[in-house]
Amino acid sequence: MEVPGAMCVATCGVVDRKRIKAGIGIVVRDNSRKLTVTKAIPLTFSGDRILIEALTIRTGLLFAMEQHWASLEIQSECKALIVRLNEEAEDESQVAVIIRDIKQLKASFWKCNFYLVSQHKDRVSFNLAQFATKLIHDVKWERSFPL
Repeated sequence: MEVPGAMCVATCGVVDRKRIKAGIGIVVRDNSRKLTVTKAIPLTFSGDRILIEALTIRTGLLFAMEQHWASLEIQSECKALIVRLNEEAEDESQVAVIIRDIKQLKASFWKCNFYLVSQHKDRVSFNLAQFATKLIHDVKWERSFPL
């Protein structure tokens, strides 16, 4: 279900275990689904997939706060994380601290919902995350896009 007038923030995290790196891909579309901003963020990382996905969503929320957006639709392909974010119960997993951060950040917005999407629906954030594993510093595109 879409939030009317909301910015759609598609997130993806990728882990490259051989190189001990991870990449965060963030793709922002406006309420007419037009691509507005993309970010690729490299990390030195050796954790598991749910942890990088949680870090990715938190990064997306922090970026949205910097932009002063009021309504968000956060999309991720990580079902286990989306289920935990939409639960009322306190999380006791290894990513509990980040999940609490995300839930606190969510309260900063007028509307903010978390949705599960398939990787095939929006490959742009996945491709950006893979690209980010090869970078040394963050890259942001606003007018022209690499993918």
